[in-house]
Amino acid sequence: MGQEIEIQYRDQVAATYETGWYTERMGCWAEWLEKRVILNRVNPQQDDVILDAGCGTGRLTRPLARACKKVYAMDFSPRSIEVLNEKARQEGIHNIESLAWDVTQPFPLSERVDKVVSCQVLQHVPSEGGRQHALNNMHAQLCDNGRLILSVYNWRSLFTRGYVKDGYGPEGYYVHRFTPAEVIAALQRCGFTHISVRGYANFGVYLRLQDRYPHLQQLIARSDELFSRCDISRYRGFWLICTAKK
Repeated sequence: MGQEIEIQYRDQVAATYETGWYTERMGCWAEWLEKRVILNRVNPQQDDVILDAGCGTGRLTRPLARACKKVYAMDFSPRSIEVLNEKARQEGIHNIESLAWDVTQPFPLSERVDKVVSCQVLQHVPSEGGRQHALNNMHAQLCDNGRLILSVYNWRSLFTRGYVKDGYGPEGYYVHRFTPAEVIAALQRCGFTHISVRGYANFGVYLRLQDRYPHLQQLIARSDELFSRCDISRYRGFWLICTAKK
């Protein structure tokens, strides 16, 4: 039931998700930070075939597609996929293959990929079994020596006061916050190795500052990106950024 509610919600906000909903909630520098942290870890290469698992409207899909050979983009919100396709056409991007798909179901792709990216997706799968199925599917879709880049909510963050570890948010869909140890264990169960877990959004100021003091926010965001490379950031960041190898 939780996933059905989330699909309905994602369909409703898809048209304005990038231009209003996301930046209004998180702030433009928080979005800059997220893209910077994730894209740096993906490090897309010209010959890469990449899967964006839970792509939404393509905030990450489109920058990835500009830098690599091909991107498969899947999301269980049909309207989000429509918006992604519209934006890709407007921006002249032609190497994205998109489909409406639930990441907990076996992926229907005919070729394996070099990298799988999944940003703020696993945290909304409403069961431990479903989350493990999603990770197993990502592992299975990767080529040997392929890499996973994953971001999820962090329960060990300094900024989780007032939040619940597991439950339903105000929009009615499910949220799970991972400890660093939990996400490491989940990745190991799939067979992933060379696992790295760090944190980003370490300073908790973006939402409070909104669009004020842009030069200060820029300095904070750039410092945040540097701090996200340190091991201690896994106990501070609002989100965890995880990388692993098949």
